Amino acid sequence: MNRKTKDITESELKNWRLAKEFRKIFDGILKDRPRSKSEDDPRRQLHFLDYATSILFVFCNPVINSMRGLCAASRLEKVKKYTTTGHLSLGSFSEAQHIFDAGALQELVVNWPSGSPRIN
Repeated sequence: MNRKTKDITESELKNWRLAKEFRKIFDGILKDRPRSKSEDDPRRQLHFLDYATSILFVFCNPVINSMRGLCAASRLEKVKKYTTTGHLSLGSFSEAQHIFDAGALQELVVNWPSGSPRIN
């Protein structure tokens, strides 16, 4: 039985330190990679760093069990502080899967520093 996504609370979520570390490392990886025209569009509100951190956050928090759940959780203040810079919309998150290059995310996973936090 799935619970309603709007019922997710900050106290049920974890791995905040991991999300913070991930953003720091991934931001460095993204600086040196080529970007598509769509990524640089000034109207874009969802950026690759927020998208990738959100994906990691879902893996670390099984209480978020759908894209709708992630979008609902992105309204929580602590999620905005550690994971995204703003609310994720269903449309932007869905579109991001086709715009952002998964190679950069794969590079981070393969080269994750040994001294970095691990998923609990």
